[in-house]
Amino acid sequence: MKRIASTMALTVVPVALLAAAGTSVADERGNPNLRLRGEYAFTQSQTCFTTNSNFDGETGLIIPPPIPPTPPIPPAYANPNRTHSTLSGILHFNGDGTGTSTFRVQTILASIPPPIPFTEAEGSCTLTYSVDPDGGGTIHFTLCSSTTTAAGGLGGGGVLPMTSVNTGNQMSFQLVQGDRMGLIGPSAQPVVDRLDNTFNGITTTTYRTCAKSGVLRKLDHR
Repeated sequence: MKRIASTMALTVVPVALLAAAGTSVADERGNPNLRLRGEYAFTQSQTCFTTNSNFDGETGLIIPPPIPPTPPIPPAYANPNRTHSTLSGILHFNGDGTGTSTFRVQTILASIPPPIPFTEAEGSCTLTYSVDPDGGGTIHFTLCSSTTTAAGGLGGGGVLPMTSVNTGNQMSFQLVQGDRMGLIGPSAQPVVDRLDNTFNGITTTTYRTCAKSGVLRKLDHR
């Protein structure tokens, strides 16, 4: 009798585990956002083209701003900014389409002449995200606050730390390796970020299109 009871117990446990696993898979099929949850480390490299005009959604070309009655053409259109940045940090996903992040970014301004060719900043963001059934998806950084920790000119000079707030940045990804890794890359259509930047109480709007590549990797629970 004891042997029969032991055999039944060993049988019930795997069945219960399979049922729990099946529920988890069913939940993820009904809500793909559950596939992205927990903490992920990320690194990203991007080259961006920024202007205070907008970009044509089909051609990617700058839409010229209205020419004022008296020249010159607005400076951001006459000389748009091109930057290259490297980012790293932690993304935390709640499994419900919301999350947070912390990051560090180094940026080189390629415009000529650059007023401050190099900056380094660190900060944090709140975010929303969506995952498609095929594992692709988009992260929208809804509100980011960052502080410039280092900056320098060609002569080695620097500036005092600056704090700014911006909204509108986004990131496209494709989950791989059982959702433990995500590849950061371009979306099917050109993506234009609208960035509303606030510094010293003054808000300015710029538009940016970027070539981005990088990776997300899930951190093991300790």
